[in-house]
Amino acid sequence: DYHEVHTCQTFGEDLSDDELGRGFRLVAPGGSIEYPLTRHTRWLHFNESVEGMEDALSDLLPGGFWVNRTTTTSSQSTFKWDIVLPKTSTYGGETLHVVDTGGGAVKLKGTNASVSCNLSQMGTQRLGGHFKLSFFDNGSVEETRPIPYNSTN
Repeated sequence: DYHEVHTCQTFGEDLSDDELGRGFRLVAPGGSIEYPLTRHTRWLHFNESVEGMEDALSDLLPGGFWVNRTTTTSSQSTFKWDIVLPKTSTYGGETLHVVDTGGGAVKLKGTNASVSCNLSQMGTQRLGGHFKLSFFDNGSVEETRPIPYNSTN
């Protein structure tokens, strides 16, 4: 089993929030990045803490996720947040989106200021369903009945 990891990172130099303390907003998988936004965070700061990021995402992601934050430049004005879902939780290739249009678009200040999110590690889903075994016997194919995924014998 693998944890699914979504990575969001700020880029640029001398980053800060705008004069109203707004940096950027994220939309969780399944949410709308068109107005009206759905499944979105509050405004996040360019240097959002681990606790702040976890709080902002707590109603949007499955319980048991966690966040790791690292500083990505020596000037300590750009950051990377790895958002780690619990094992067996996955969005099937979807990831967090940065709101980039309308009034909710990125408000970061600084030279070449931007933020992006990507799926850095795909998770695995809990097993389910059935399977069949096939084998050849004297030129013909024999197949078992459907076997539940959790069969023991």
